[in-house]
Amino acid sequence: MVLPPTPKVESGDIRSPAAKRARARGRWSLREGSPDSIHAAKLSKRQRGHIFSVLVVAGYVLLAILAYWPVLAGDPHKLYGQANEDPAQTAWFFAWTAHAVIAGHNPLFSTAVNAPAGLNLAQQAGILLLGLLALPITLILGPVASATTFMFAAMPISAACAYVVLRRWKVWTLAAALGGLAYGFSPYMIAHGSDHLFLVFVPLPPLIVAAVVKIITGPRRPLRWGAALAGLIVAQYFISAEVLALTAIMCAVGTAVTMIYCLERHLDAIRLAAKPAALALAAALTLAGAALAYPLWYQVAGPAHYVGPAWPINNPDFADALDFVAPTPNQAVGPVLRAVGTKLSTFAGVEDGAYLGFVVLAVVVCLVWSGRRSKRVRLAAGLAVVSGVLSMGPHLFVDLRGGSLSLPFDLLAHLPALDNILPIRFAFTTDACLAAVIAFGLDDLRRRSQERSTDPRQRERGSTPMPVGFAFAAVFAALVVTWLPTWPYPSATVPLLPASVTKALPADNPLVLAYPYPIAPEDQANLWQADAHLSFRLFGVYGFVPGVGGRSTTIPPLLSPPGVQEFLVEEDGIRRFYPGNKEFYPASPPLDQVVKQARILSHRYGIQAVLVDLSAPHGRTVTEMFITALGQPSVTGGQFDLWIVRKASQRPPITEDHKR
Repeated sequence: MVLPPTPKVESGDIRSPAAKRARARGRWSLREGSPDSIHAAKLSKRQRGHIFSVLVVAGYVLLAILAYWPVLAGDPHKLYGQANEDPAQTAWFFAWTAHAVIAGHNPLFSTAVNAPAGLNLAQQAGILLLGLLALPITLILGPVASATTFMFAAMPISAACAYVVLRRWKVWTLAAALGGLAYGFSPYMIAHGSDHLFLVFVPLPPLIVAAVVKIITGPRRPLRWGAALAGLIVAQYFISAEVLALTAIMCAVGTAVTMIYCLERHLDAIRLAAKPAALALAAALTLAGAALAYPLWYQVAGPAHYVGPAWPINNPDFADALDFVAPTPNQAVGPVLRAVGTKLSTFAGVEDGAYLGFVVLAVVVCLVWSGRRSKRVRLAAGLAVVSGVLSMGPHLFVDLRGGSLSLPFDLLAHLPALDNILPIRFAFTTDACLAAVIAFGLDDLRRRSQERSTDPRQRERGSTPMPVGFAFAAVFAALVVTWLPTWPYPSATVPLLPASVTKALPADNPLVLAYPYPIAPEDQANLWQADAHLSFRLFGVYGFVPGVGGRSTTIPPLLSPPGVQEFLVEEDGIRRFYPGNKEFYPASPPLDQVVKQARILSHRYGIQAVLVDLSAPHGRTVTEMFITALGQPSVTGGQFDLWIVRKASQRPPITEDHKR
């Protein structure tokens, strides 16, 4: 059989003449332009998108490394910020969750601190969900390692979740990456990044917002979306109920504005979406309510609970009008108003995350004006304004002057379940809405530029016009220069009990009187307890407890007799943190009475050990007092003196009279 001659193929071209003729006629060939080749191109584009997303998340992680260097995730010997106050309390929460799970205790209540009354953890920032997730780390490396791990991961994970949500909404990749950056590394996040894990671990709010948006637009599977929203609500509650409340308020405002707009222009769309949306919301509220019924009851009626809000409505944690434009010590660049920002930051303490900057505000205004016809840009910008006003608290202050003009927060603070929100923490939702404005504004700008393009190939490829690239570069530069933080965060080595002291402690969960005495802002002893796997109990606590009239206070109740407690607090200099507070402890009695009361206190409450840190302020003076009262210390290890007062088998029970 004679085969037909093989057609010649031109050099450098593997296509046959038939394929060339088919391509010239606009038909698909088997090699180029066929459905298989188009599918391969789509896969390649999708793969490129995945690679870019991985690079974006890697960039977020790199920023976290720069923020916390040289202390990285999992370090069991150092804490970010300082080794007491909120970082130490966070480590204690991780330790307590692991201890409660292993021992079968109620994780919402602890008798390990504030003896003999205990502590209602449903009213604290207990990060229960994070404690459960960190259980392996806590058991293997310790609670300090868990604290550093989740603090390190908070900002990059939060930024990555915002990026994913924006990409799901079909936002331009670069705009979504910049929106995630503005969300996860905002001035609010920078201000709390070394102290408040429950405020910066915020990957769930973007997912909650995405679920709400899906539900109000009429989901195809309402019950599934309702269950998903309920799960996100419950999870966020067990990370931070305050962040959940902030997110819920802004979602409610955004939904109300959207409904009002649609009632005027899209009534038919509302009718179509109303039934599935109502079904999904009902399912979400029912499931979330059932899951949170017990924790909410425990919060308002559980043992050792306080009544009313944790903070008074007139507190210093609000945004001054100049806070939005005056750079704080957290910002590396501050060409103007630096002195004002430093003064306001000193007044507010760590709660100084309201800063935005003139340049960023100008860029956001330009994006809003450019996208003024975009509904999503207008909505996000409006919510940012609402959140910014709420962050200013119940009254308007400018450079700490004023206070006569009432603001909307004055009404919000009197609503049940919302009176525990600090106004300055609306900076979180303000920055989140600004991040959405940036992402939506750049995405809309790119889409309009592509629609105006006269080159059909450019529109088909979806390439970015050069003016849009310049706009992206300008926004990126504005964020970097204006929000550039003074990283890395400081860190502190955790002073833990030496092994000789830990081993010498009596068995059977002894009750220990420690110095420094645990009271806000001093909680060094709680960190010793956490590192020792909660093998002993403590007087005092760093947290909210019921005070006069059952109202919230950070001052643990006085013991009976009170002289030793007053003496320890006086020596540690805690009184300076409570100027003018009538509920604070009276002055310490004379030293001879303190010695006598130390013996009475030891017998009455069954104290089994006394632990003194000699490196604390006036540690030698406190040691001399206990030597006079109890004799020489039983164990001396490093900077610690330990007195073994009474064995567990000899401890008298704590009666109700003793508790009173």
